[in-house]
Amino acid sequence: VLIFPEGKFSVTGEIDEFKSTAALLALQAGVPVIPVYHTANYGFFKRTDVIIGDRIYLKDFCKSKTPSEKELMALTEMLRNKIIELKELCENGGGVR
Repeated sequence: VLIFPEGKFSVTGEIDEFKSTAALLALQAGVPVIPVYHTANYGFFKRTDVIIGDRIYLKDFCKSKTPSEKELMALTEMLRNKIIELKELCENGGGVR
């Protein structure tokens, strides 16, 4: 399942504030999050670069089975920071092309 944690599809490439829904769903389902960054370069004869990060098992960073709102927000911010890292890697020519 592909989820845009900002609550919308970004056409500008900017990374907005994340909603906690993606982290909560991953924790409840017991599945990893696979962070993905893409450049917002769409149209005919344009190329969109995509970079895929390593799996993140949020349960490994969660102290309880049912996270508090504060803990959930920290996990959400961790995911956002990972996407920002992928964006920087993409902008610096990192990753596989």
